[in-house]
Amino acid sequence: MFKDYRHKPYSFLLRLITLSMTAFTLGFGFYLLFGRDSILPGKFMIALSSVTFALYTVVASSMRPEEGVSPIWPFPVMGYAAGWAVTIWGITILARFPHVALGIVSGHLVFGVGMIAICISTISMTLIDWIHLFVKQPTTSRQADKVAGRGSKYAYIEIWSLTSIPSFFAIVGFVYAIVSLCLPSPAQQIGGDALMAQSFVCLALVFLIHILSKQANNIYLKRFRWRYSIYIVGTGTINIIWGICVAAIKGGSFIPPGFGMIGLGLVCFAVCGKAHRVIGSWRNIPDIDFLASYFPILTLVAGLLISIVLFSTSLTNPNYTYAAYIMSGLSCVCLSIFGIVALPSVDASGV
Repeated sequence: MFKDYRHKPYSFLLRLITLSMTAFTLGFGFYLLFGRDSILPGKFMIALSSVTFALYTVVASSMRPEEGVSPIWPFPVMGYAAGWAVTIWGITILARFPHVALGIVSGHLVFGVGMIAICISTISMTLIDWIHLFVKQPTTSRQADKVAGRGSKYAYIEIWSLTSIPSFFAIVGFVYAIVSLCLPSPAQQIGGDALMAQSFVCLALVFLIHILSKQANNIYLKRFRWRYSIYIVGTGTINIIWGICVAAIKGGSFIPPGFGMIGLGLVCFAVCGKAHRVIGSWRNIPDIDFLASYFPILTLVAGLLISIVLFSTSLTNPNYTYAAYIMSGLSCVCLSIFGIVALPSVDASGV
């Protein structure tokens, strides 16, 4: 199955999608920041470019070896560098403006986006091991064990080490979000709502990375189970329901983070497409494998439709303008996720 996709046009298309979304979010973010004097959505869009770039590194880590490009370790390094840069930027904003409402909210947003970018960059670490194992013949006893599906203590150490990275950031995000939500300041509560939704995205990536790391070690679930996909869908559902409640009940300045939570819920659903792709290919169920590719597209369309409605509503309420900007940026993330969902699946039995 894997060798059917070994051609440069397919690789170029997937990399072009993610890089174009990176350029759009970065350029549009600077335009909002300096051209429209929209500091909050401008910083958020600039930070989102690290997420789309991290998705590019995942695609490049998978496809570039098929074009004879080696080594591929610089790609996850670049993804981690972008994610950490945005995370440190968010921490810096929070430290410089601890009592300014705009600084508090934007700091939470940027910090959470940086965490998501770091978690996504971890996906490329699982794919590196996968590519080297199944594109090339196993040369060590440990690699032979992976091909045969014989788990070892090293395999489980690798699985839980990779899973611990997004788990750490998810825990940090949840704790900080809860602390912010408990404070009386409306700005802290807005930032807490946003960071809570971003932490749920990190949690969804925990489940996805756990699946991929098991797949890379050829010790995927013995029985056909949907639990990881259900967990990811659950995180997205919580974000959407929470976002609707925040936007509808609190209203006012809580409208942008409310719709942002809805958009982050759509991102979780797009991530679920990758989990379904792994299940479908591993269990040899072509219908699931085919259907999973449409998850990011459906979430993209939903996000764009919501942003169009928000832009039309913003004529009467300026809060909807910021919400529309945020939703459009998250729609770009959904389209970038299509790049990793559309990555060719590998069947270990074909080695």
